[in-house]
Amino acid sequence: MSMKLTFDEPDIHESAWTHEVELVLSALDCAHADDYDDRRNTPRLSYHVVALLSLFCETDDAPAIEIYTRDADARGIGFITKSRLPLGYGGRLRIRLPDGSPTEIACTVLRCRSCAGDWFEGALSFNRPQPAFTHQDQH
Repeated sequence: MSMKLTFDEPDIHESAWTHEVELVLSALDCAHADDYDDRRNTPRLSYHVVALLSLFCETDDAPAIEIYTRDADARGIGFITKSRLPLGYGGRLRIRLPDGSPTEIACTVLRCRSCAGDWFEGALSFNRPQPAFTHQDQH
Protein backbone atom coordinates (compact mmCIF):
# COMPACT_ATOMS: atom_id res chain seq x y z
CA MET A 1 0.00 0.00 0.00
CA SER A 2 1.56 3.28 -1.09
CA MET A 3 -0.16 6.62 -0.78
CA LYS A 4 0.78 10.20 -1.62
CA LEU A 5 -1.61 12.32 0.40
CA THR A 6 -0.86 15.90 1.30
CA PHE A 7 -2.21 18.50 3.66
CA ASP A 8 -4.45 21.25 2.36
CA GLU A 9 -2.18 23.86 3.86
CA PRO A 10 -0.14 26.52 2.09
CA ASP A 11 3.18 25.09 3.31
CA ILE A 12 2.48 21.48 2.27
CA HIS A 13 1.28 20.81 -1.25
CA GLU A 14 1.51 18.08 -3.82
CA SER A 15 4.59 19.57 -5.44
CA ALA A 16 6.45 18.93 -2.17
CA TRP A 17 6.73 15.26 -3.26
CA THR A 18 9.47 15.65 -5.85
CA HIS A 19 11.42 13.32 -8.12
CA GLU A 20 14.34 13.78 -5.73
CA VAL A 21 12.23 12.37 -2.87
CA GLU A 22 11.27 9.39 -5.07
CA LEU A 23 14.94 8.85 -5.97
CA VAL A 24 16.14 8.88 -2.34
CA LEU A 25 13.35 6.53 -1.21
CA SER A 26 14.04 4.17 -4.11
CA ALA A 27 17.78 4.15 -3.35
CA LEU A 28 17.12 3.32 0.31
CA ASP A 29 14.76 0.51 -0.65
CA CYS A 30 17.31 -0.97 -3.07
CA ALA A 31 20.14 -0.69 -0.56
CA HIS A 32 18.20 -2.77 1.97
CA ALA A 33 16.55 -5.23 -0.43
CA ASP A 34 19.29 -7.89 -0.56
CA ASP A 35 20.90 -7.95 2.86
CA TYR A 36 18.39 -6.33 5.18
CA ASP A 37 17.71 -8.30 8.35
CA ASP A 38 14.27 -7.10 9.39
CA ARG A 39 14.05 -7.60 13.15
CA ARG A 40 10.69 -5.89 13.58
CA ASN A 41 8.03 -7.73 15.55
CA THR A 42 5.21 -6.37 13.40
CA PRO A 43 5.05 -5.80 9.66
CA ARG A 44 5.11 -2.22 8.37
CA LEU A 45 2.89 -0.66 5.77
CA SER A 46 4.61 1.04 2.89
CA TYR A 47 3.20 4.51 3.49
CA HIS A 48 4.25 7.56 1.45
CA VAL A 49 2.91 10.93 2.57
CA VAL A 50 4.27 14.37 3.33
CA ALA A 51 3.95 15.16 7.04
CA LEU A 52 4.93 18.02 9.35
CA LEU A 53 6.96 17.56 12.54
CA SER A 54 7.01 20.23 15.24
CA LEU A 55 9.58 19.61 17.99
CA PHE A 56 8.73 20.68 21.54
CA CYS A 57 12.20 22.24 21.92
CA GLU A 58 11.45 24.77 19.15
CA THR A 59 9.79 28.15 19.63
CA ASP A 60 6.10 28.47 18.83
CA ASP A 61 6.83 30.47 15.67
CA ALA A 62 9.43 28.02 14.29
CA PRO A 63 8.35 26.41 11.03
CA ALA A 64 7.41 22.73 11.13
CA ILE A 65 9.87 20.29 9.56
CA GLU A 66 8.75 18.52 6.39
CA ILE A 67 9.23 14.78 6.46
CA TYR A 68 8.49 12.27 3.71
CA THR A 69 7.31 9.00 5.17
CA ARG A 70 8.55 5.58 4.02
CA ASP A 71 6.64 3.07 6.12
CA ALA A 72 4.63 2.83 9.32
CA ASP A 73 3.24 0.50 11.92
CA ALA A 74 1.28 1.09 15.12
CA ARG A 75 4.47 1.95 17.05
CA GLY A 76 6.30 4.30 14.68
CA ILE A 77 7.09 5.65 11.26
CA GLY A 78 10.14 5.75 9.00
CA PHE A 79 10.94 8.87 6.98
CA ILE A 80 13.44 10.98 5.07
CA THR A 81 13.99 14.70 5.54
CA LYS A 82 16.38 17.51 4.65
CA SER A 83 16.73 18.43 8.36
CA ARG A 84 19.04 16.81 10.87
CA LEU A 85 16.85 16.00 13.88
CA PRO A 86 18.03 15.71 17.49
CA LEU A 87 17.76 12.16 18.86
CA GLY A 88 15.44 11.65 21.81
CA TYR A 89 13.51 14.89 21.32
CA GLY A 90 9.74 14.87 21.46
CA GLY A 91 7.28 16.54 19.17
CA ARG A 92 3.96 16.42 17.35
CA LEU A 93 3.54 14.90 13.92
CA ARG A 94 0.79 16.27 11.68
CA ILE A 95 -0.08 13.56 9.19
CA ARG A 96 -2.93 12.11 7.16
CA LEU A 97 -3.96 8.61 8.21
CA PRO A 98 -4.47 5.83 5.65
CA ASP A 99 -8.21 6.67 5.58
CA GLY A 100 -7.33 10.26 4.60
CA SER A 101 -8.24 11.93 7.89
CA PRO A 102 -5.76 14.42 9.36
CA THR A 103 -4.38 13.84 12.84
CA GLU A 104 -1.62 14.89 15.25
CA ILE A 105 0.49 12.24 16.95
CA ALA A 106 2.84 12.76 19.90
CA CYS A 107 6.18 11.18 19.02
CA THR A 108 9.91 10.96 19.80
CA VAL A 109 12.84 11.09 17.37
CA LEU A 110 14.31 7.59 17.56
CA ARG A 111 16.87 7.77 14.74
CA CYS A 112 18.19 10.35 12.27
CA ARG A 113 21.29 9.68 10.16
CA SER A 114 22.78 10.92 6.93
CA CYS A 115 21.76 8.77 3.98
CA ALA A 116 22.23 10.50 0.62
CA GLY A 117 23.77 13.90 -0.06
CA ASP A 118 21.98 16.36 2.17
CA TRP A 119 19.16 13.92 3.04
CA PHE A 120 18.62 12.18 6.38
CA GLU A 121 16.86 8.91 7.07
CA GLY A 122 15.11 8.48 10.39
CA ALA A 123 12.42 6.98 12.54
CA LEU A 124 9.85 8.39 14.92
CA SER A 125 8.46 6.38 17.79
CA PHE A 126 4.80 7.09 18.59
CA ASN A 127 4.20 7.83 22.27
CA ARG A 128 0.96 5.81 22.09
CA PRO A 129 0.10 2.99 19.67
CA GLN A 130 -1.62 4.15 16.48
CA PRO A 131 -3.90 1.33 15.30
CA ALA A 132 -4.61 3.19 12.04
CA PHE A 133 -1.17 2.00 10.85
CA THR A 134 -1.72 -1.65 11.73
CA HIS A 135 -1.06 -3.95 8.79
CA GLN A 136 -4.28 -5.52 7.56
CA ASP A 137 -4.28 -8.22 4.92
CA GLN A 138 -6.48 -7.48 1.92
CA HIS A 139 -8.97 -10.31 1.18
